[in-house]
Amino acid sequence: ASVLAKLPPPPFLSQLPADARAKVEAVHRDTTLSWKQRHEKIRAIIEALPENLRPRPPGGPHGPHGPPPPGELPPGFEEVLPEDVVEQFHTIRDSTALTEEQKREKSDKIFSSLPAQIVDKLPWPPHFEDLPKDTLDKIKQIRSDTSLPWGERLHKIFTVIDALPENLRPPPPPFHRGPRGGRLPPGFKEALPKEIVEKVNAVQENKDLTNKQKDDKVDEILSSLTVEEIDKLPLPPFFKDLPKDTYDKVMKLRSDTSIPWKERHRKIFAIIDSLPEDQRPRFPFHRGPRGGRLPPGFKEALPKDIAEKVTAIQENKDLSDKQKDDKVDEILSSLSVEEIGKLPLPRCFKDLPKDTYDKVMQIRSDTSMSWKERHQKIFAIIDSLPEDQRPRHRHRPHPPPPPPSTVKQGPKMTDNFHGKNIASENW
Repeated sequence: ASVLAKLPPPPFLSQLPADARAKVEAVHRDTTLSWKQRHEKIRAIIEALPENLRPRPPGGPHGPHGPPPPGELPPGFEEVLPEDVVEQFHTIRDSTALTEEQKREKSDKIFSSLPAQIVDKLPWPPHFEDLPKDTLDKIKQIRSDTSLPWGERLHKIFTVIDALPENLRPPPPPFHRGPRGGRLPPGFKEALPKEIVEKVNAVQENKDLTNKQKDDKVDEILSSLTVEEIDKLPLPPFFKDLPKDTYDKVMKLRSDTSIPWKERHRKIFAIIDSLPEDQRPRFPFHRGPRGGRLPPGFKEALPKDIAEKVTAIQENKDLSDKQKDDKVDEILSSLSVEEIGKLPLPRCFKDLPKDTYDKVMQIRSDTSMSWKERHQKIFAIIDSLPEDQRPRHRHRPHPPPPPPSTVKQGPKMTDNFHGKNIASENW
């Protein structure tokens, strides 16, 4: 117990709200608990927080969002790895004698030594299930190739994903806190001065840098931009839906050159997350867990008993975001055609060609499929449209419109904070 008491607190502690931090510190100091029990209790405290307040989840071997803290395992890995391997990772994580780079090298060696049978059991990030089958098969083959070091496998996986068309790439979470390899949001390169773009390109192409290091260097570059240069950068489309006073605050923060770019980003989303639910803009088509959140307008349109079931799921702190999503999907899948017909549609639907609109509406009411399957089929149809016929994301829903008689083109929009094009909405 005396040894455990001397171990450093979790590295993410400083990112937590004060009350959650106090709870975690109390668990960390509790010598009546085993290390595993403390770990489980701390994880439960973190998972009970609203998604926007949780510290950055580990990425690395678990997905294309950069390496986890050295020795820290991505969610779900501990459950499938042998106990002695998990202990090796914990020893690395808790060592005060090793540098971050040494911890990373040791972690990489452990992953590299795992047999293919164990690697195959490691969970994938939730959004990987949306990848094309041939891409997923290729990625699985790379991850299980024990002739390559773990770091090289990850590099090859990221290369495969980055080669996909933008609409097929697994998206980062809405407020992306982890490393992205220095990638810029769409439209930034076109708006930045040529010499700055060249600096960013040099960082992105530097194979000696980790994703985290690339992110830090690109953050330094963006932090050095003048107010005039910042003003030329495209805005995320949802900014236009913000209340005027919030918009003014956000724009002031965005141009505040006294704080780093990443810090501005964090402060902006803290402001947005503090808005009342009905004023909060909805983020782009999101394929990962959303904690069972419904698109705007759905709760008001659903029968009262169904809306209450959804609320109970959302407020259940014993469920993970993924479990909440699955349960809400079951509820939406059980709706009758009449109930579905009353749900508001994404605004982008009105811009669809008539034959596409008819197909989409038919799929939306097909109760033989789950809600999620319908959602995937609809956006596969929309993504297959020629670029000039593809509608762009709109935020606030509207009552179901009559089928359009002509093709209209919506304004081109990109989500300039999250680094992906928007051609869909999570309805």
